[in-house]
Amino acid sequence: MWQGVIMHMRQMFTNSETSCFQQCQKKWYFCYHQLLRPKIRNWHLRFGSAFHAAMAVGYSIFLDKSLQALGESDYTNYIVDKARKGGQDELTGQYSDIIRKRVLDWSEEERIEKESEESRALLDSIVKLYFWVNRRDQHVWVPMLVEQPFRVPLLDANYNETGFYHLGVFDLVVYDLEWEAIVLVEFKTTSSDTSTVSRRFDFDPQMCGYLYALKYLLGTGKLLHPITGEKLTTSAGIGKISYNVCRKKIPSIPKMKKDGMVSVAAIDTLPSVYEDALKQQVRRGLEITTRQKVVLEGLRNRGFSSFFRRYEHYYSTGDLLTWAKEQRINCSNMAEMAENPSQAVRSPIACTMASSPRCAYRPICVDDTPEIRSAFYDASNKRHEEIDDMKGILR
Repeated sequence: MWQGVIMHMRQMFTNSETSCFQQCQKKWYFCYHQLLRPKIRNWHLRFGSAFHAAMAVGYSIFLDKSLQALGESDYTNYIVDKARKGGQDELTGQYSDIIRKRVLDWSEEERIEKESEESRALLDSIVKLYFWVNRRDQHVWVPMLVEQPFRVPLLDANYNETGFYHLGVFDLVVYDLEWEAIVLVEFKTTSSDTSTVSRRFDFDPQMCGYLYALKYLLGTGKLLHPITGEKLTTSAGIGKISYNVCRKKIPSIPKMKKDGMVSVAAIDTLPSVYEDALKQQVRRGLEITTRQKVVLEGLRNRGFSSFFRRYEHYYSTGDLLTWAKEQRINCSNMAEMAENPSQAVRSPIACTMASSPRCAYRPICVDDTPEIRSAFYDASNKRHEEIDDMKGILR
């Protein structure tokens, strides 16, 4: 049986596993060789899962064209409501699982309950802004694949199979009616201003791998036109990658001064939020001042860009060949390590990176005892839970 697991480990790899291996071999050993999973995932992972669930529900509704008879405003509200529920259901499941495991003391349970409430409010805010800002998608994007797992062979420089496979999950693949091309859509969240993340896309291994997979599936006739149902050929083309970056922050509510006037202090919010506060001020019989008008105009000029941005990016054939070459090396290294796990070494730099959450495997890495294992980790029977829990893999 173990030899079968080893063979599986030597063949199939995801971007998450590759990234983990590059970051720290010891972390990779605990996660992908020992199959240990932290009892509690960090907040960023929990929220990310809920956000992706909301996006999947929202764009799945696009497939029911009969609902567009509601009119753009009602249709958008319908999408927002359904997407919110999809994300909220995911959060409910995650937080219920935390409580069920009973690994928290009473003070931690209070913190988790507060975190749950804040996460729900943040998710609602992000989902509403996203689908209202991107109402145009309803008319030009036709979903082809939504949260679709895939598995494609990793080819060598002569396009021969290497015995390795690349696995992943497409967030969203759409057919753009204006471009008449396939668009690979990716969703990202960030804690900072959305303008700060564009440099990450200069060479994104994850999206290079996804584009590689999409091109392979297109070339082998596995992709169907979402309207006609006919097989798409390579002439259909893949137009671009659309990165959708949402900020994990609820727009601030303007402060009200003692005299009932809305503050003109610098504020991190949306123009619509500030405008609503000014309308309430007017209803109290107070006129809008020149300074308030300047603040509102400044917010209108900035728009929603600090809370949401859509970046379009293109990767060349050379980029994909570079990714494939590097991935073949990574796969070979991971396959070798799977057969000789004792060679896995800890990366102290990865443990102490100030910009990253504390490593979930630090307790066991420092003190690997049965007590530590049972207290902090669950044993899994799946290497790639994001793939293994999904049916209908595309290959």
